[in-house]
Amino acid sequence: MKKALFALLLLSNSVFAASPHKVEIIDTDTHWNVYKVRAISKDNTTIIRGKMTANQSTPLAQGHIDIAAFDKKGNKIATSTASYTPGILTNRIRQRGGVTFRQELPKIPENAIIKVAFHKNGYDQTAPSHDKNIAH
Repeated sequence: MKKALFALLLLSNSVFAASPHKVEIIDTDTHWNVYKVRAISKDNTTIIRGKMTANQSTPLAQGHIDIAAFDKKGNKIATSTASYTPGILTNRIRQRGGVTFRQELPKIPENAIIKVAFHKNGYDQTAPSHDKNIAH
């Protein structure tokens, strides 16, 4: 039984390791950490999902996740934004890994690069503007 479970875990990890999409996380804010981002293609869509948490105890900023996909030549082929849930980052949620986000895009080619970044809502001199951000 233990050998079968180990083999199943080994097989499942190799499936994630063989993901055809390269995902880059763009660090736009030192207080927020976007991580565990995966891109999975199914049928005619590509699902982007991941987590976000704070590096320190601060209230969760109102914002969204910018997502952009680029082909091998660097041409933008798809963009979208995702909301995260829940909208409040409590200590308990932080201890459990943070808030989650999920967004569906039209099917992305296997050799595409997907870039993901957190972007605060509202005006802030220290935050990057959308014209310099990956998804706009």
